Amino acid sequence: MKIIKIIGITLLSLIGIILIIPLFLSSSFTVSRSVEVDAPKDSVYAYLSDFNNFTEWSPWAKMEKGTLKYKVAGTGVGSTYSWEGNQIGKGKMTLTSLEPTVINVKMLFIAPWEAEGQVQWIVEPVGSKTKVTWNYSQGNLKYFQRYFNLTADKMMGGAFDEGLGYVKAGIEKK
Repeated sequence: MKIIKIIGITLLSLIGIILIIPLFLSSSFTVSRSVEVDAPKDSVYAYLSDFNNFTEWSPWAKMEKGTLKYKVAGTGVGSTYSWEGNQIGKGKMTLTSLEPTVINVKMLFIAPWEAEGQVQWIVEPVGSKTKVTWNYSQGNLKYFQRYFNLTADKMMGGAFDEGLGYVKAGIEKK
């Protein structure tokens, strides 16, 4: 009887901890990575702001290895990139604004889960090179989704580093 009581108290304590932790986690997160590209700002900006180039440098497009279905519609503000893949799910990006050094994109994830976020590619001249910063922000996380804050940077950061490496290699090769 004593062992059942100990197990019961332990289980209730664990459940309580799992239920309480999200109270202390933010309902939003941001992941950010940067790289310097040996190219002028204008060429880097043009490359990143054209969704027709996205599959050249997207780590998720490379992950699909030929199974990716995607469609680019339009150019400039309002253009879209829709994707569907076996591993990466389904979603859509929309170019929402082009500022002198910032490209803003709305992300809509449709499957396997629904979510909405914001991407920014910041393109700044640094001497003869260009610094590219890739930011992704997501807010309004539901209560238990807040646990994603504990792993978001590690999970997404590696893909951002990989993608920025492809950006650097692709632009510097041209």
